[in-house]
Amino acid sequence: MISDMLGSINPEFARGQDTTLLKGILDDTARRLDRGEIQDELIAAELHLVIGQAYLGIGMWSLADEHLPTALEIRTRILGEEDPATLDAVQAFIALRGQQGQGATLEEMARTNLERRRRVLGREHRDTLRSMAALASVYGTAGSVEQAVPLARETLALRKRVLGDDDPDTLESMVQVAIAEIVSGRTDEAATRLQEVLDRRLALLGENHPATLIAQDYLARLRELTHEYEEALALRVKTVEIAPGLIGEANPHTLNLRSQLAALYVKMGRYQDACSVYETDVNERRRFAGVSRRPPLWAAMKGLGTCYEMLGRDAAASDVYRDLLDHLTVDADDDSASPMELATVAWVHLRPIDEIHNPSRALRFAERAVELVQSRGGAPRNPQFHRMLDTLASAQHQTGDTITAVETERLAIASVRDTVQLELLGEYQSRLEAYEAALADPAADADDR
Repeated sequence: MISDMLGSINPEFARGQDTTLLKGILDDTARRLDRGEIQDELIAAELHLVIGQAYLGIGMWSLADEHLPTALEIRTRILGEEDPATLDAVQAFIALRGQQGQGATLEEMARTNLERRRRVLGREHRDTLRSMAALASVYGTAGSVEQAVPLARETLALRKRVLGDDDPDTLESMVQVAIAEIVSGRTDEAATRLQEVLDRRLALLGENHPATLIAQDYLARLRELTHEYEEALALRVKTVEIAPGLIGEANPHTLNLRSQLAALYVKMGRYQDACSVYETDVNERRRFAGVSRRPPLWAAMKGLGTCYEMLGRDAAASDVYRDLLDHLTVDADDDSASPMELATVAWVHLRPIDEIHNPSRALRFAERAVELVQSRGGAPRNPQFHRMLDTLASAQHQTGDTITAVETERLAIASVRDTVQLELLGEYQSRLEAYEAALADPAADADDR
């Protein structure tokens, strides 16, 4: 009965108050589980799964992480690895880790779950097709484009035939294939496909629906990539206006949409607008510190500081950067520090503001960040690795080792190609050209630095 009650408030269709109501029910049921009121382990597993999926749906990933692994453990232990209920729990666990940025580590689990669902449920079962889409996504996150693209296309063809053109899962596959087309440089085809997805979702679901919001977001990203900034801006403004009431103010997707609007203003040279949005973004992320992961807050603070710099407000930028460093009280030799923390400290110390600028300190932190990532598998296991390499190259150049900076920047460019973040290629390529020019004219470079 509790499971039915939770399922009746599907976060996919949540609107403002419904999301608040859902969280209240989830929190109450979670407390009952914590107190041991549910004696039957399989019933407890079902509730952990439903609660975890619902938290996942409203963007509360840390809370979802308190339930989905438990559901998987119980079902695996009692029902076995190939029971359909266990396979459902595996799929939810994969989705959670993907949202937490760990998708690249799940290839073996995703492949095994697909094989088992094919064997247990059949090749054309809806859940099997969802496992195919999940594996394609894991391949893409890991940079294995040659594996992701054909699997995404196969999944789309099957979904169209089995489920129909307007099924939500089919439209999801269309987005996956569009992303593959972007990676392949076929942006015109991708734009047509994403526009079709948006049109279908508008017709089927209306404007005020989470799935429509997602379609607008993807189309905006493509418009940015092809430098159609005004078209992208219209989409971005609309999503930022709609998201808080639709999926909740504290939802990470709501916060990320605002960050993306600020970043677009920066690309358009509208720094005052960007500062205004970033100020709101930083304040909202602090307000929802319990649900907002720290790295996005750091990114928003970096964006705000950079905007202040572009407006000549160095004192305000310095205040933001000092505040950011206060959040990052780590040492380069601290074993508990994350690569992202170390790389962020390095980035701050490379800013061209006297009170902050410290290239030698930046170099130590950047080297340590890259070293940690490489020890854990390098770029395929960390989608931010290319940014760390770019920061390291800048630190090397600013400390006089431009020869090494050239090689490091080339690695950063190669890593971008592996992680589907193609919009950064031009930026990194420009820096590489600057380093190569510095090698050709050392005297001019010394003056610049």
